[in-house]
Amino acid sequence: MRFITDDCEYHAPVGPEPGERFIGKDDVRRYFDSFLDHDSGSECLPGDLHVYSDRGVATWAYKRTDESGESAVVQGCDLFEFVGDKISLKNAFSKCST
Repeated sequence: MRFITDDCEYHAPVGPEPGERFIGKDDVRRYFDSFLDHDSGSECLPGDLHVYSDRGVATWAYKRTDESGESAVVQGCDLFEFVGDKISLKNAFSKCST
């Protein structure tokens, strides 16, 4: 959390269309904590990171296995905006494939 601005925004890939928004460091922290708890059993897969001036793009994926043993890979990307050396916006997009 030390790498985001106090007034940062996180636009989640899920929730009310086009995705739930969280504004401010405390709100974003609460969402990140709940999201990480929900996906704690997932396997993170490598992605790419590219930064261009005050913008950035990160690709990512993780593999989820449900209680029945069925696996799915969720792929996505995050679009970032920076103010100085901190993230002011993280806008996430994802898709699921099997």
